[in-house]
Amino acid sequence: MTQMTQDLLSADLELGPPADQAARADVVPKIRHLVFDVGGKPFGIELRHVREIVGMQPITPLHDVAKYIRGLMNLRGHVVPLVDASLRLDLEARDYDERTCIIVLSLDQHEVGLIVDRVQRVVDLPATEVDTDRTRADYLRGVHPDGDSAIVCLDPHWLATASSARAPQPND
Repeated sequence: MTQMTQDLLSADLELGPPADQAARADVVPKIRHLVFDVGGKPFGIELRHVREIVGMQPITPLHDVAKYIRGLMNLRGHVVPLVDASLRLDLEARDYDERTCIIVLSLDQHEVGLIVDRVQRVVDLPATEVDTDRTRADYLRGVHPDGDSAIVCLDPHWLATASSARAPQPND
């Protein structure tokens, strides 16, 4: 596990409320999310799908694939396909920089790398505050208010599969 992963996914990764609060009926269940930026907008994905976060790696390009599939990377002997989140979300492509990183997702015993502009933080989103009523498509898990903006919670399986569905926009 890289230092970046350890820093972000540090010690308090337990799921659910602490034991002393587990029996309280007034405790709202929370879902832990990793929040990341793509195109200057905040997106989130459930932390349970995140295996690790790594810096940019050399990419072996593939041909005749969807434009958002950037290629493959070798991660300690494992070949991992890479999806560029900005292209998958129909946002403007941008050059990678020193803050660009790869979120390695573990999905149904497969790994997929999601290239994002930067990782922000880990947050606990109250399950009741994730606005699933606004979910109009398979790519959304919900929307959570975050100051003057909103965190668009994405379905990790949608990010990793080919689809022609309209991409989400945080201000929809």
